Amino acid sequence: MCGSPSIFGEIVSRRTVRESTVTEFLYRSGTTLPLHRHAKTNLTVVVSGEYHESLRGKSEHCLAGTVRLLPAAEDHENRFVCDTRFVVVEVDPKSFPSFRNGAAIYTRAGQVRNMRVEHLGHRLYTEFRCFDDLSPLVIEGMLFEILVETERHWRATRREPQWLKTVYQMLHERFTDGLSLEEIASAAGVHPVHLCREFKKRQRVTIGAYVRHLRIKRACELLRTSQLPLAEIALQCGFADQSHFSAVFKKNIGSTPSACRVSGAPV
Repeated sequence: MCGSPSIFGEIVSRRTVRESTVTEFLYRSGTTLPLHRHAKTNLTVVVSGEYHESLRGKSEHCLAGTVRLLPAAEDHENRFVCDTRFVVVEVDPKSFPSFRNGAAIYTRAGQVRNMRVEHLGHRLYTEFRCFDDLSPLVIEGMLFEILVETERHWRATRREPQWLKTVYQMLHERFTDGLSLEEIASAAGVHPVHLCREFKKRQRVTIGAYVRHLRIKRACELLRTSQLPLAEIALQCGFADQSHFSAVFKKNIGSTPSACRVSGAPV
């Protein structure tokens, strides 16, 4: 079962940053990777597309923008429902001696539901695509920051209450609906003040900022994969109109939606 899944997909680019290997893969729609495992911990940043990953008896839906960690020697399967592009970093523990062998980043598998980690993951991919003589230093720094943020996040969520998982699910399923704090708190069965405090404690951002991030992430995916007018993308992603969408997008991303579409760069 050991082996590289590259035989099932296209290796777009591959580089070595110190002891860690960074590879960009492209998997075609309908591809299925049977049960396999990796020799090192894998950090995956999903750039575009989506796929399902089955491990430990559960299946997770991995959308564009997802950042995932998979420990070494973890048996899993992958099924790609459309053309999917992602970058994988094979994390070598020797490069990060600050983390002990029992650290969560080496033992816990799954999606890292953290805004900062997702943002760092896509900055890492952008640096990888625009590689120069300073990129190894930049990527190494970003990777270390991602691992630190992930370790902190997973420690904080180790005893995460069930009601908070309900909140995450609600936000990810209905981020375009204009949910109120009272509505979210009612669904979770907690007081709005307690909801805000616990959410920010774990995510390090407010619920409003988290929802805005989900909207922008979805907009970026539509900009890369469709030719929909900006006004239509704005409405589909929960923005009031194209003007509101463009203003929020530029404030958070640093460029306009049109520029993002032309460059095709991930955000």
